[in-house]
Amino acid sequence: MRRKKCRAVACSRKVPDDQLFCNVHLSQLVSQPAILTPLRENKEAPKGANPTIVAGIARATTAAVRFLAKKEGRSAALAEAERAQSFDPGQGGAGDSPAPGAREGFSATTRLTLER
Repeated sequence: MRRKKCRAVACSRKVPDDQLFCNVHLSQLVSQPAILTPLRENKEAPKGANPTIVAGIARATTAAVRFLAKKEGRSAALAEAERAQSFDPGQGGAGDSPAPGAREGFSATTRLTLER
């Protein structure tokens, strides 16, 4: 089974390729039910999933990354990544279903689109 980095900014823990967050960071989201509900299974959206579900998981993942960065005092690292649009490819998932115009290695469910 392939593994990738947890989605939390600057987390070096590895998770199975179909998961979003490590157990440490997922447990920190318990206080945020609005964010955690779409991520309750801690899984990437399956191939061919309803676009509404995929978009919901993507929005919740972005919100979770921002919440965790602020909670852990990593706002500067998050801001730098947002400016550069440069997340670690290991945080990009399997990459087996690229979105139109997406860089190779990023899938529609895992590519973080950060508003400026």
